[in-house]
Order: sequence, then structure tokens, then C-alpha cells
Amino acid sequence: MWNNVLWEDVLNDDSIISFEHPVYECLVDKDEYFREFKDVLELLNGETMSDFVDFFFKKDRVSRNSLIFIGEDEKQDFYEWAVECNCIPQLKEIHEGESFEDKEKRITEEIISKSKKEMDERSRLIQKEKQKLKKKIIDKELEILESTRNLFEKMLKNQKTKPNKLEKTKLFLKEEYIKYKSKNNVTIESIEIIIN
Repeated sequence: MWNNVLWEDVLNDDSIISFEHPVYECLVDKDEYFREFKDVLELLNGETMSDFVDFFFKKDRVSRNSLIFIGEDEKQDFYEWAVECNCIPQLKEIHEGESFEDKEKRITEEIISKSKKEMDERSRLIQKEKQKLKKKIIDKELEILESTRNLFEKMLKNQKTKPNKLEKTKLFLKEEYIKYKSKNNVTIESIEIIIN
């Protein structure tokens, strides 16, 4: 008689060899089924009216050595119980192909990666702007040096230039050139000749 059947009874019954899977709707070997749903099956111990194998399963009419779900409601109840006991993931996770934890981890890694890329891009843009600014400053310094050198050369050619003024211009050119040279590690031969 198939009434008030405990999991222990089914486990010891060699005539029952497979069970219907609640998600994949195929027959699964009894030992494999037990490995997957152990935490639920061990609770089918008769403590309450729903804690019996026959509350969920019936013998298949075609294959008498297989147990199938009585109906869709029982299958859904068994599935939900299996999810609660962490035997199987929720259907959404199964359809997505990854567990909730794996999905959270992947999303977190994607966010971190995206943030890192954004920070790297921002850093690259800042460096590019700094380089542009530095080039502008260097160009401006070079422009000042060139105009001072030109002025000094004109003053040298002009017979009316006072020596004191010529010396001040040369000193200014020398000071600016020394700063420029030490900061940029660049030598300008035409200025080197003048100041030495």
C-alpha cells in the first residue's frame, strides 16, 4: 500500500530506482536524487501530515520503479522547499546560468573594473592636460629667453647702448636661462655663447 511513506522506506526499497526532477522534469537516479535533495528528503519523516513521500510523489503508471510528482502544485511545493534548504538555486538563477552570489560578485567586479577604467581615463586626461600646460609654460619661458637674447644682440650692435643696461640684460638672460636649463634639462647653444 502506498500511504504514509517515509523517505527511509523509499531509500530501503530496491524497486524504486528513479525520481522526477522538479526543475528539469526528467527522471533521476535515486542515489543522485538523494545527493541533490538530501536536506529535503530527510525531512520526509512523518512528523507532520505533509512530511511523507506520498504527499509529493506517486508511482509512475508506465515505469512502476519511478516516482513522479502527484501534480504541479506538489512539484512547486517540493521545489520551493528545496530552494529554502539550499538544495537548488531559484529558477531565475538557473535560467541565468549563475548563482545569486556569483552574479553579485560579477556585478561588483564589473563596477570596480568600470570605476578603475574611468579613474584611469580621468588620470590620463589630467596627465595630458598637465603636459599641455607644461609645454605652454616651457614655450613661454623659451619665448622670453629668445626675445631677451634678441634684445641683447640688438643692444650689442647698437653703439649707443649703455654698458650698465647691457650688463643688466645679460644678467637677466643668464638667470632666466639657468632656471630654464635646470628645470627642463635643455641646453641652448646660442645663449650659452652669450652668457659665458
